Amino acid sequence: MPTVVVTGGTGAVGSAAVAELQRRRAQVVSLSRPSFDLSSMASVRAAARELNRSARHIDALLNIAAVYRPAYEKSADGLESMLATNHLGPFLLTNLLRDQLSGGGRVITVSAPSGTHVDVDRLLNRDRFGAFHSFGATKAANLMFTFELARRAKRWDVKANAFYPGLVRSELM
Repeated sequence: MPTVVVTGGTGAVGSAAVAELQRRRAQVVSLSRPSFDLSSMASVRAAARELNRSARHIDALLNIAAVYRPAYEKSADGLESMLATNHLGPFLLTNLLRDQLSGGGRVITVSAPSGTHVDVDRLLNRDRFGAFHSFGATKAANLMFTFELARRAKRWDVKANAFYPGLVRSELM
């Protein structure tokens, strides 16, 4: 029985993924609010510690969780909340689960088409915040991370891919 970790398992895309994985008899670990906060690096570290303790091998990590915030908000760590939730949290979680994913694991990240230039100074500056720019930049960062992870993770026998599910009626919009 494969073990699959899903972030955002209670959202529109995540709940559909969880339902299909369960139908296929996978052991699904859904990391979702309120017990799991991807914008909090402490919450990400705690979840990774628990998964490292309880799961010998993770067959797939589905980085699905995402938020869209029309106004600038800070996470508990003082980071812009879309950047923390959409990119930094999944980046950290993926890296902390590397050993459990090694030997045939998959990392699948939900992203979106983005032609946005990733301007870190703009992402971190409340006065330069633009919601569409920030969301697009986090999705561009996801794509860049996935491309680089796919290149590097070959040595651990891990495959990484990103996909865009298309337009989905969800809590984001």
